[in-house]
Amino acid sequence: FGKPENTDFAAFLFNLACYKNRRAGEFKPDQSEAAEKDRQSAWEDLKNSCRIDPENKKEATTDPDLELLFNKTTRSKESL
Repeated sequence: FGKPENTDFAAFLFNLACYKNRRAGEFKPDQSEAAEKDRQSAWEDLKNSCRIDPENKKEATTDPDLELLFNKTTRSKESL
């Protein structure tokens, strides 16, 4: 994005991850590839948000908008 890495930008990335993950949940079953692409993008945004502002990690693990983002293999809460 080319933006300064501060808490405001971290909050933007967090919200963007929430939006992308919720959008992924709206895809039809035959659009699973598109849904996974959105979830992977959301994961990258969320990881960057937590890197910039570590306080976001706790919120990320309890935010209902991110509940379906996590899995046991590639996107675990512990790996944020």
